[in-house]
Amino acid sequence: MSIVQKRILIAVLAAVAIILIIGVTILVLWFPVKGQVSNEIWLSTSTYNLEDTQVIQKEPGKDFKILNLADIQYSDHLDIGKRSYTEETIKTLIEQENPDLILMTGDQTWTAMQKQSIKDLIRFMDSFKIPWAPVFGNHDGEGNADKNWLADRYEESEYCLFKKGPNNIGGVGNYIINIMEGDKIVESIIMMDSGAGRTYPDESELFMYSDALKDDYEGEEASKNYKEYKLNDGGTRQQAQYGTSYDFISETQIAWYKWAIEGAAKINGGTAPESTAVFHIALPEYHEAYLQWLDSGFDTNMGFGEMREAVCCPKVNTGLFDVMKELGSTKNVLVGHDHVNTYSVVYEGIRLTYGLKTGDRCYVDPDLNGGTVLTLTDEGITNVEHKFVEVKE
Repeated sequence: MSIVQKRILIAVLAAVAIILIIGVTILVLWFPVKGQVSNEIWLSTSTYNLEDTQVIQKEPGKDFKILNLADIQYSDHLDIGKRSYTEETIKTLIEQENPDLILMTGDQTWTAMQKQSIKDLIRFMDSFKIPWAPVFGNHDGEGNADKNWLADRYEESEYCLFKKGPNNIGGVGNYIINIMEGDKIVESIIMMDSGAGRTYPDESELFMYSDALKDDYEGEEASKNYKEYKLNDGGTRQQAQYGTSYDFISETQIAWYKWAIEGAAKINGGTAPESTAVFHIALPEYHEAYLQWLDSGFDTNMGFGEMREAVCCPKVNTGLFDVMKELGSTKNVLVGHDHVNTYSVVYEGIRLTYGLKTGDRCYVDPDLNGGTVLTLTDEGITNVEHKFVEVKE
């Protein structure tokens, strides 16, 4: 064999080896995986134990700062070389706010390939050495790793507080974070999985919102499921769709939520502590809250922020908000999902807040980038504020 032939053979073998390596790498990354289902079972008769919750101690007399990051949406292949904007946003927020706890309101990952994304995210978040706690969104687990596998990775993290929670209620990742001063709970944060998608009956046969929303459609066909209204961004208008094919928080989760509030009350000697509910997909009441704020002329005592897109909530209202009002503990609800909605409105005694979108993944408005800070004092959460970050590319 001549030298030229040897070189050609070596080149061909090298090319084949590279192709095989790339192919195997793609196969490994693409290969779908499933995690272990939680072995925890919840019953309404179960005893509420602090040791089954995540506990963080708050220093008396000192503010406790909670930073929320919304819809980060890491992706194995779409983020190659493109995470600097999102990561710079997060770094800036943490340096400026010095939070005691970081929450994430879902869609930490998205698209078909997520296995490497979650590992990258955990490594990045753990580098700050601050407790952090996510819930799942509708895109988490949609690709080659199911929610239980992602949950396994979270539970392996040094600083992540995530727990899979009971396996016999809706979703993965229903768990409780109790912020305490000594042996007293000063804020109970109820983390819930609001699900992903759901197939509903024909829209013309389904209209299950409150009477207040039905009144908005007087004279219209309910199956249209939309209404035009004025926005607070300079008078523009859009069609707002009430309810899409998103899932709802189940009755079992609501029963678990009620048990969690009543259990915390027992720990506190019979009086429920203030609580915050955290999940991904907005409740139908977010739309009602906006309409009430609109009717007030955007009273600044009621709220702040903007609506720039539809409230993408489930078509069915399963009554979680009514239970919140009944129990009187939850004063704040925090969601993500609708990337360019930033409003935070007090509605029937409960502040409903959209977390500010974090980073440039998926769809964004460049002027709406950052995070949301909740300040917990000895008097409860006294301030909710968006923190905008401008990243120079």
